[in-house]
Amino acid sequence: MLHLSEVFSALTRENQPDPRMFGLLETALLLLDNMPAPPGAAFLPVIEAKALTFAGLTPRLAACARCGEALTDEMCWEGSGVAHPGCAEGPPVSGEWADTLEAARRGLLKDWYAAELPGDTGLMTQMIEQ
Repeated sequence: MLHLSEVFSALTRENQPDPRMFGLLETALLLLDNMPAPPGAAFLPVIEAKALTFAGLTPRLAACARCGEALTDEMCWEGSGVAHPGCAEGPPVSGEWADTLEAARRGLLKDWYAAELPGDTGLMTQMIEQ
């Protein structure tokens, strides 16, 4: 829960209400408090991707962030999204990882509570910390 506080603190401004961000945080905390099992590995990256979106920093996950072409099996993280290795340099991620996180970012948080993220690398946290 401490990490969630840090994420939302980094993405919001003091004394400026943000109902969408508060609602996301409230939903995440309610799920954590009321679910019988611990969350799956996808839960935190999904919250982070949604929070980035609500903050106006939507990660580019549906296509190459540089050239706009379709995802391939091998992509890399370029700071604000995924890119083909020939378009940018960065840690490797799979197109499946980007597709899954994009679907989760657009979906209901509760649907992703127990989900796993293929090849999760902690990249959403890195984007927030930048």
